[in-house]
Amino acid sequence: MTTLSTIDKSSTPKNLILWTANTFANGLPTVTFNEVMSESRGLKKWLENIACYGLGMVSNTPPNRESTRALIERVAYIRMDIFGGFADSDTSEPHADSAYSNGYLAAHTDGTYSYDPPGLIVFHVLDRDYIGGESIFIDGFYAAQTLRESYPDAFSLLTKVDMPGHYLEVDTHLETRQPLIKLDAENQVKRIRFNHMDRAPFYWGEQTTQVYEALWEWRKIIDDPANQYRFRLTPGNVLLFDNWRLLHGRLAYEGERRMVNCYLNMEDFESRLRILRTNT
Repeated sequence: MTTLSTIDKSSTPKNLILWTANTFANGLPTVTFNEVMSESRGLKKWLENIACYGLGMVSNTPPNRESTRALIERVAYIRMDIFGGFADSDTSEPHADSAYSNGYLAAHTDGTYSYDPPGLIVFHVLDRDYIGGESIFIDGFYAAQTLRESYPDAFSLLTKVDMPGHYLEVDTHLETRQPLIKLDAENQVKRIRFNHMDRAPFYWGEQTTQVYEALWEWRKIIDDPANQYRFRLTPGNVLLFDNWRLLHGRLAYEGERRMVNCYLNMEDFESRLRILRTNT
């Protein structure tokens, strides 16, 4: 476990703890639904967990859409998107996205086809009528640091080459090109953008081989079980996590799995946390 102290462009201090699977051997950082809903200190604790680790759980949440929405709106307004904003993710939904299936999902970030990928994601499973489906989470900042130390040329290349991402449905074709690793003005990792399921075709001439080799080294790091925290999402436990930092995936499952999910903007999350740090 590695601690980094950085200052973002708004001069709000962030204490980041980089983690691996063993970090959460005793479970994820968690607060209760009543703590978050009844007092600012509970809300602040939840958001500080996310600022620190990139994710935080709220337990004892009534397993329904209304309570989940009320909890999320304690943080910020829900971001509208092509999936409807506050959405049910199950195999009956008519979307081409791989999340609306029961197959294995490799580790990825959401919105690689967006100029402004969603800052945070909310997951809340509302039923237990399925087998399998264990969630996978990886600290992308830890993975990037590992790549930087072990394969500096690959790291440098993945901060410079624009990876094309796209999303295609009957009436929608989104596409952008941005690097897998985005650095800030201090040369620190600011954002991870990776989803091979949404990647558009690419070719960079003689450099193409080097890009694939860099991607291979990246994949070896994020596919290492030692770097993957796995657990099963259950009703009552709402997870909010940083999509600019963490990669997430899921094992295949059988049966019916209903989950509500939505996106929040990073600037709104940071705004709420600044106010809480000042007033709480």
